[in-house]
Amino acid sequence: MRHRRLWFVLLGLAPAALALACGSETAGPAPLGNRTPRDGGTELTIEASTADREADEVAFRGTLSSTAPVDFGGPYMDANYCRYRVTLKNIELDMVVADGKLVGSTVKNQMAEEFVGTCGSQQPTIKTNLHTYALSSAVTATNGGFRAEYLYASGNEPKATLVIDLTPTTTGYTAAATWHRNDIAKPFDWTVTGTIPLARE
Repeated sequence: MRHRRLWFVLLGLAPAALALACGSETAGPAPLGNRTPRDGGTELTIEASTADREADEVAFRGTLSSTAPVDFGGPYMDANYCRYRVTLKNIELDMVVADGKLVGSTVKNQMAEEFVGTCGSQQPTIKTNLHTYALSSAVTATNGGFRAEYLYASGNEPKATLVIDLTPTTTGYTAAATWHRNDIAKPFDWTVTGTIPLARE
């Protein structure tokens, strides 16, 4: 009787389990996530851990149409240079936060430069062009936000550093951005600031 009961137990096993028990070389069962239970029960999936990991990544996005214009140049020490004005426009900030860390971010904006007044021997303005930045490093701030530093793309004209302080809000973050031109000395090394609201995508 014991052998007969064992035989009925084996008949009740799934075919895949019998194949493994007999050392079959046939292809194994389909991944759990692609199989349908034959007994109408609920079947676990191996993708659960991956889904949990992806759920921890949250994307945020913010835009700002324009910063306030900033004038630079003009009288400095014993010289009287031309005066210029710079404005950063169409700013787009994207970032991803995972497990409480800022793991990715990019910034795009247009740089627009113009003369202020007239100048006898004018140095031409830099033509309006697209600036792009990629996250270089980020540290967690005491307020639960981040302080992020960015690398400028080689095609940016002129070159400028970018630092953003991110403060958490009820809907996302507030990004206080500071661009500083660093490829020239005073009085042309302008600093531009802007505040960008970010919301969860």
